[in-house]
Amino acid sequence: MLVFCPRGYGLYTNLTRFVSFGNLSNENAKLHSYVREIEVLKTAGYTIPSLVLYVNSSVPMGSR
Repeated sequence: MLVFCPRGYGLYTNLTRFVSFGNLSNENAKLHSYVREIEVLKTAGYTIPSLVLYVNSSVPMGSR
């Protein structure tokens, strides 16, 4: 597992990635495909063109 935590302008962000240096077994490849499908479904609602997710603290998420 690789973890990258850059800091800038008083903000922190985290990026985590799992790395395999060999071939995945059939079982792990199948499990990985399930995770990718879940990620697609999870992020599909946040990739709508012109959808405003955050404006400021007084405007709720999803407002236009």
